Amino acid sequence: MPKRIRGIAVNFRFGPKGYPEPVDDVDALGDSIYTILSTLPGERRHRPQFGCNLKRLLFGNISRVTLVQVEVEARQAIERWEQRVIVEEISVRDEVSRIIVEVVWRPRGSLVDARRTQIPFDQAGVR
Repeated sequence: MPKRIRGIAVNFRFGPKGYPEPVDDVDALGDSIYTILSTLPGERRHRPQFGCNLKRLLFGNISRVTLVQVEVEARQAIERWEQRVIVEEISVRDEVSRIIVEVVWRPRGSLVDARRTQIPFDQAGVR
């Protein structure tokens, strides 16, 4: 049986009384993947290496090479910072001045609980 994961989600989820709710299991993992991919290294003062360089890749020409770099960068960052998941697939597609990164992942120890996290990036950053 997979180990239960408990924690507080980022962005906080508030309950009916206005207090942050604890988040169980895979919801926290999806939030963690989103946070990793949308954070530039150096943004967190006490953890300066945390994050991923995806935003920096958007200011160059968006070519097939850039899309492959985005995929490699995303996979490396998730595998480094979120070891509670196994990345099944990362797909990157280019829309008008925007890149959509879709991560198919599952919690470590689960064989059937595959999830998707989709993150749109544009010239202004994460939407």
